[in-house]
Amino acid sequence: NEELTRVHTSANEELTRVRASTNEAQRLQEVAAVQEAAVQEAVAASRGAEVPRGVAEKEQGQADEDDVAEVMDQAGVTRTKALAALKANDNDICCAVLQLCKEDLKGR
Repeated sequence: NEELTRVHTSANEELTRVRASTNEAQRLQEVAAVQEAAVQEAVAASRGAEVPRGVAEKEQGQADEDDVAEVMDQAGVTRTKALAALKANDNDICCAVLQLCKEDLKGR
């Protein structure tokens, strides 16, 4: 009975580690996708393409609600943390998400 309990506990611990690794891998893939979109946006802007909605607001220091929601979703944080990260990173979504993910990894 003790052996079965030990094996079951060990299996549960391993499952938890695997799930955490999978979640982190998915989050990193999502961050990479956000970064790629930001790069494409920057390239388009440098070529004189029309500046997408929300960029002017970002330049004025105001966080766009869609950006806040994106950071909350990508980093899995509260609205307050998302706003703080956006403010600390000049409303750059990618940098805000990366900062929050790094903080999360350090806290583990």
